[in-house]
This record gives sequence, C-alpha cells and structure tokens, in this order.
Amino acid sequence: MGFCWNKGTKAVEGISLHMDSLMDVHLSLSCRVFDKMPNLRLLLFTHRVELYKVHLPNGLNSLPDELMILEWHRYPLRALPSNFSPAKLVKLDLSVSNIEQLWEGTKHAPKLKWLILNYCQHLTRIPNLSRFLSLEEVDLTGCKSLVGFPSSVQQLNELRYLSLDGCSNVTKFPLTSGSEEPPTHFSICLPGSEIPEWFTYQSSGSSVNIQVLRQDLVNRKFMGFAICAVLRIEEYHIEHQFLGVRVNFHFETYDDYISFPLHYHQDGYGAFINSDHILLGFSSFSIFDYLYQNLEKLFSGDRDYVDISFEIKARIEDYKMKHYAVHPIYA
Repeated sequence: MGFCWNKGTKAVEGISLHMDSLMDVHLSLSCRVFDKMPNLRLLLFTHRVELYKVHLPNGLNSLPDELMILEWHRYPLRALPSNFSPAKLVKLDLSVSNIEQLWEGTKHAPKLKWLILNYCQHLTRIPNLSRFLSLEEVDLTGCKSLVGFPSSVQQLNELRYLSLDGCSNVTKFPLTSGSEEPPTHFSICLPGSEIPEWFTYQSSGSSVNIQVLRQDLVNRKFMGFAICAVLRIEEYHIEHQFLGVRVNFHFETYDDYISFPLHYHQDGYGAFINSDHILLGFSSFSIFDYLYQNLEKLFSGDRDYVDISFEIKARIEDYKMKHYAVHPIYA
C-alpha cells in the first residue's frame, strides 16, 4: 500500500496509526512524505507485532522541526534525517528499530523528557546528553550493541529513570560526583527468581513481620528497609508497561498501629518479558515523616521491641508474587 499526501498538508498537525489494527497492511512511504507538513507536531507509528510494516524504500528526506512527540516503533532506517532539528521534541520513542545512531553530529534537544530506544539491537552509541538537560527518563533496555554510555549523564539533574538492562557490551558506567543527597526511596527490577541470602526476613506469603529495638528507633540508628519481591510471570507477555508492588507498612506504637502505603515499581515502556523478575527497593525510615518527627512520643513505654508488619501485593494481575523479603538497615 502506498501512502501519499499532496494537498492540504500544511494544516496537518498530527498523525497516529496503530499498525496492529491494520492487519496485513504495509505502508510504503515516499522519501518526501513529510516535506510539505511543516506544522506536524505529533507522529505516531506504533505496533507490537514482530514485523516492519512502515517502509521507506528510498530513505527519508526530512522530518518537521515542529515535532513534539515522535513515536515510530520499528523505524526502518539507520538514523533520523541529518537535517532534522529536535529543538521542540518532548518525547522520542524508536522502540525495536533499526537505528545505529540517532543522528549525525551534535544537536540540541532542550525540551526532551523521554528518550525510549528499547530493543534497538543495532544501536551502537547515543549522543552527548549534555544537550538534553530536561531528560527525565531514558530506556535503553535490550540495546545489546551499545558499547558505551556518555559521562554527560552526570549533568542530567532531572533524570529519574534509566534502564540499561540487557546492554551486555556496556561494561563501565560514569559515576555521579557524590555531592547529591542520597535518595530516600527507590527501586530497581532485574531478571531473577531467587531472593539474596542476606535478606533476614523471608516469606512465600503476602506478609512479613519483624521486630526492631525501640532504642534503635529513638536513637535513629535504624536507617530503613530493603525489600525484595520475586514476581512470577504467568505466561509469555509481549509487553509490560509496568512492574511493581504495593507495600503497606504497619508500625505498632505505644497505643495503636500506624500504617503507611508505599509503591515500588519500574516502568517497562513495553519491555519484552518472558521470565521471573526480582524487584529490589529501599526506603529510608525518614520517609515516614510523622513517625520520624515523633519517635519518643509514639514509641514510649517499657517494651524493648517495636513490631513492624509488611503486607505486599502485586500491582497488576499479569504477574503474581512468588517470594517476598525484608531486611532492616542500621547505621
């Protein structure tokens, strides 16, 4: 099927095609297909099937510089057009594409927040990230040909999520300067089915109970909790947008229980998952602000220990929890 726009294209601001819904249809695009669309802000070619369905037999001359969102799954070329300016780009998603690099040379993308290149198995390098200072999330899952990661990642003060899972040729990662405050709550997810032996409190159910010395709480020697959950994937899932658990913390005070819910998760952005995964997380005790500010009042009394219980539940039904563990962290 050929695709051609000749008239009225200056008025086009968005194109969205979910290729799975087009069944056996393939699109063959002219190299000049976007030349007369200067106002195009949204371009989506999304699909999950393992087949390239949008073709550019003669390459691609240009992309509109007004683009804010570019999602082109299985993009067939080795790079984006060299004359494309990503200055207004907010989201770039080229998942499972044929690219070897984003573009030639140095380009500025000051508004780019989401860079998603998962399972681009021919991608060998990514550009200098110092030109993308608004980046919040970078997903390079499964980019097995990627051979390095730029040290400019240290300049990304807004970065909240980075995945290099499956990037087997990335052997070194630039460390941060160490001047930042350590995070009080974070989690990571990786393939696996066993809880590390150093976790002292383990359960095959949905709850764990531990005891902490009351004096360690009052003296602030108790720093927080490490948690670990083994998530059992029920069957092969082509796409998971989200892996996570909800944990309800119950602290026994001198006359009652106080409960706090926390979420540990990792966004998958359509990562291909066909095996059990381990979710590891940490929460500083200081994140429970009310407890932290009222330790002596809430944990007064003659008892030596404080009981803390944890109830855990998987966030979606596509996977179930196989094992769960908690480990208290002390100064």
